[in-house]
Amino acid sequence: MLRYAFSWNEDAAHKALRSVVADPLLHHHHQQQQQWNATLLDTILLTILTERDEILRTSALLFLEEHASALIQDFSRLNKVFSVIDNLISAPTAAAEHHTHVALAVSYGLKAQALVTYTTLLLDMNCFEAQPQVFDQFVDLLCGVVKNINRPADRVLRAYACECLHQLELAHPGLLYPLLGPDWHAGSAYTATVRTTQPPPPSSHRQQLQLGALVADEMLHVNEAYARLFFTTVLHLTQQLVQEIVARGPLPLQSSTTITSTNNDTPFSAASSVAMAPMLAPTRQDAAGLPAMPPMPAFASLDDVEREREREREPSSQAPQFPAPPQPIPHTPSASAPSGSTDNGLSNGTGNGAGVGVSSLPLPPYDLPEGMSPPRLPRKLVRTLMRAISLVLETMPTYSEWTKLYVAERLSLFIRLLALPCRVVLHHFEPLLDSLGVPLIHAVLAVVAQFQTEGQIPDETLEAIFARLLSVIQNTAVEPCFRLLAVRWLISLACYSPMDSILFQYTSELCPKWHDPLDLKELKLQSLLWCFERTGRIPCNLLCVLDSLSEFRYCIRPVGAHAVVFRFLLRVLLRFAAHIDRLGLESYLCDLLRSHPHLLPSVLAMVRRCQTPPHKGQAVGYKILRSLGDFVSTLEPPSRIPHYFALLVTLAQTESIDPGYVLTALRRVVMSPAVQGSWSVGVRVIVVCRQVMLYHPQRAIYTPMTRLLDYLATYHPDVDMRDRALLYMTLLTHTGSAALGRVLRQDAKVPDQLAQHLTPVIPRTVRLLDGPLPFLTLFKSLDERRTLGLHDGGHAVFRLPTHLPTQAGDIALHERWGERPEDDWRPTEMMDVVHMSPTPTPTPTPIAPPSLSREAVSAALKAYLAFVESAPSLIRLPFVLRYKRGTAKGSGSNKLGSLLEGSVCLSSPASAPSPAASFPRQIYALEMSFSASSNFVPIAPIRIPYLSDGEGTGDSERFPSMFKLLLRLQPIAPVPTSFNVSIAFNDAEGQTYTGHLEAFFVTFQDMCLPPRAPPQLWAAFFEALWTAQHMCRSVKVLEMSRERVVRLIGLTLGPFVVPSRVRVEREDFDFEQEECFESPASRHHDHQQQHHQQDGRPSPTPPPLSPPTATHFVYSYDDTDRDTLDISPSAATAAAAAVSAAAGGSSGGGCGVVTETVCVMVFVPPRHHLLMRFTLSHMTCVVRIATDRYHLLSHMDGFFASWGDMVDSDG
Repeated sequence: MLRYAFSWNEDAAHKALRSVVADPLLHHHHQQQQQWNATLLDTILLTILTERDEILRTSALLFLEEHASALIQDFSRLNKVFSVIDNLISAPTAAAEHHTHVALAVSYGLKAQALVTYTTLLLDMNCFEAQPQVFDQFVDLLCGVVKNINRPADRVLRAYACECLHQLELAHPGLLYPLLGPDWHAGSAYTATVRTTQPPPPSSHRQQLQLGALVADEMLHVNEAYARLFFTTVLHLTQQLVQEIVARGPLPLQSSTTITSTNNDTPFSAASSVAMAPMLAPTRQDAAGLPAMPPMPAFASLDDVEREREREREPSSQAPQFPAPPQPIPHTPSASAPSGSTDNGLSNGTGNGAGVGVSSLPLPPYDLPEGMSPPRLPRKLVRTLMRAISLVLETMPTYSEWTKLYVAERLSLFIRLLALPCRVVLHHFEPLLDSLGVPLIHAVLAVVAQFQTEGQIPDETLEAIFARLLSVIQNTAVEPCFRLLAVRWLISLACYSPMDSILFQYTSELCPKWHDPLDLKELKLQSLLWCFERTGRIPCNLLCVLDSLSEFRYCIRPVGAHAVVFRFLLRVLLRFAAHIDRLGLESYLCDLLRSHPHLLPSVLAMVRRCQTPPHKGQAVGYKILRSLGDFVSTLEPPSRIPHYFALLVTLAQTESIDPGYVLTALRRVVMSPAVQGSWSVGVRVIVVCRQVMLYHPQRAIYTPMTRLLDYLATYHPDVDMRDRALLYMTLLTHTGSAALGRVLRQDAKVPDQLAQHLTPVIPRTVRLLDGPLPFLTLFKSLDERRTLGLHDGGHAVFRLPTHLPTQAGDIALHERWGERPEDDWRPTEMMDVVHMSPTPTPTPTPIAPPSLSREAVSAALKAYLAFVESAPSLIRLPFVLRYKRGTAKGSGSNKLGSLLEGSVCLSSPASAPSPAASFPRQIYALEMSFSASSNFVPIAPIRIPYLSDGEGTGDSERFPSMFKLLLRLQPIAPVPTSFNVSIAFNDAEGQTYTGHLEAFFVTFQDMCLPPRAPPQLWAAFFEALWTAQHMCRSVKVLEMSRERVVRLIGLTLGPFVVPSRVRVEREDFDFEQEECFESPASRHHDHQQQHHQQDGRPSPTPPPLSPPTATHFVYSYDDTDRDTLDISPSAATAAAAAVSAAAGGSSGGGCGVVTETVCVMVFVPPRHHLLMRFTLSHMTCVVRIATDRYHLLSHMDGFFASWGDMVDSDG
């Protein structure tokens, strides 16, 4: 389980963690939980010690590291864990194993993970306070690992050991000060450096170990870890020393009490040394909570000082006792926890005083305040600091990018403290400008930001930085977060350096592009405004930058690009109020609202923000409102003004705006024929009139307002509107301004009181759930489709081409449903192009193609395609809506009880329907609405005035029990789609019912229509489209006899067959080979003939071959529901002579193969065509398919599969 707990498989890891981590549902008692944790801990430790698989041992260490707080509850368990890890670290390594058993060998990688686990446990369990001896021993162990420099075998282990020391130093600043060496001692007056001269224990690995020497001598790539550890330790020492000096303050110089410490230290007053403020980091305390070291004594004279200096120069094997501050001041509000207690309940041992100057809490980031001169340091310490920083910078080229960034971000204190010039530091970072990694560029800029004084940075460097930042901003391959960082750096450097003159020359580079992320676009817009505000030069075409955010025009909600654009416009209004006219912001907002009125709320919110008194753009807000008032008062046509009633209300409520804008707009609205008489528009007009009367003086609005109200009171068709307008006109003419305001404001409280005194009498609304309505059914009608001669499973109807015989169903389609012939195609326009007569052939004979030139055919096809593109085509589906008599009142299945379960009734509980409620027998004002689809134009609702169960009429196939309707669909893309049907109606008692009917489907067969051109041109169009380069092609081979294919073409594709000869390339299929071998279809055919002979019945004689035109297919029906198709011999005989010369579709093969060709042309709305060429032999049919929409080819397999079903059902 431990192996899977840290695997890459998330499911396995989750399952394993649930198995190994305590589950509160399985372990209810605390005692059982502790026993389970102890058992699990023993299992993990046993795995670490004895398991052969190194991956499993590493997983056990990781698991122990992640769940140590739950598994380790006392010090006995913690000591056991430390003992096991110590054994693992001290075990021989696999590389040095020669005479020991291989099972005892441990790799350096496993030891490195053991060091990381050990470090984590020490920090999590606060062993610095609880077990200082264990803590010091582990630090000594790490020092013993890192001192073995330049050994390639254990380089990974040494890198991990350095990182562990680095984490310990970060958690307890000052811990590694002894590893810096005595050169870092600043004198006994500085508490921050007392540990730099503290010698380690005699048996410690820290003997003669100095971090600076390790960094200088290490030649392998792990030098980076040594340098990072050394730099962090030096940084902590410098921070504590500077904080101590700043906290103590400057000391007066006195001749009798001046201390001159070793190494030419800065003199301090001995009398005030006791009162100096201590270091800002807490130190390890004893059990009583007091500092482990006594306070520093005061020196009485210069002799004492000299004796103290001599004592410091003498070598001693004992650790010198340095004075400590009287009371440590923590650098965080919460000081370190009292000794002997930790957050996890561990309590064992106390501090031993060995950690003088070591903080038990991490140091916060520290830098000198702005404007503060850096404190003076001893000269020797300054030289040591210079050498240390130089060492780190010289070895920096071999570091990783994050280590370089770590060093660059923390150099500011050393730069100010040591007064490092720009040329000393910057040349180490300049090569990083050409790197691909943005963090390295950030490191360079972090150093450049420290030299903001004029002239410190060379102009060539500034130009290189500027060019590199611009390249990062424009590079789309860079992550958006880094591009945002580059823009912020560009603005930051331009604020305090000469780069601002360079930046303003390339403001066009900061313009947002359409492919930029939205956050980057907004930041670029802000940077442009900052540049223009800083220079005072504003381009007149500033608003052109919003072209890259053009999608905001179509966002209804104020999010995304919508919010970004209006925040930008608001900043323009507030910052450049004096340049509004030159920027053309007023006309921009008017044009924006003219084309996109849904943006009006955002525009009004922006104007209100400008009008807030604290802002300086209050006058700009009124100016924009005046321009918007002029816009809405002159808007054309006036029928669009109702979209801007919110603007009219705002203008009416603004007292400083002329009310003439509002009254002019209202007058144009009420007199517009498009909205005249609308109740909703009238209500809004009355509301706006009321606001005008409230906020504007009576003398300014009297004349136009009385004319408007008089017109409403006289000509509005709604009586409520007339009464309200008459009331307002009476108040306006008979009361003063003060009385008018009191009346209108009191009238505003009336709607709030209506709910307390009125009782609603709205009829209840019943929602019919749990499936389609049982008493209404909507189904497609098959009668009209069958009259067209199609039995392909579709239901759509259309007008038959003129070359086919007109049948009763075709006449009914146009006379009964009101469909006009020109709705499908216009033969006159096509014929005018080719100079032919549009008169159709009156007899059902093959149509000879006209003799046309190639130019005439091209012109006719171009006119045809233009007509198809411009004139929408419709799919007509006949439906029948019928009331089921079996559910009428009095039957056993007409109760609403089960149907209303879980439904919502909008009336009071007292009026809820009872379980015995019946279905309504009479339905009024029925409205059917259809679901939306991306492939079809939205279908308009269908309204039926009346429908009933038909009881008493005796005929359920007529109105009012049944209602036939023709649904017209306009496709956007030819994709089969399903539509849901929702229904709402009223019953005789005024109750409203809502529910849904059965869904219906628009199939591929429903989308197949005849070409929208005269049949005389079908052959020419077929030839032109068949050879077009843009057509997608496919082929299908059918193992069917010629007679069956002819029958199936008549059943499914009869109206689409090209009625004249088509001149295309011959079929190259090898029919001779197919005919020379007996196919399964032919065996089935022979078996049928033998079966007929055995029964004594003559075998059916196949019909004679005839030219493949739809003219020869005549349909007949028997009395049953089964459809049959017969080829009329008379029609075939009459047409054979007329088509034999023009067909040219038969050919002979070497084995006597005779083939026949049938061409089919199908129009698929809205603008596509499907061409099929059938080449028929005796037992094989090859179908070549071409289409201008490749998606249609996916439906052909299902289409021909239905042919096989029809053959099987007919067999």
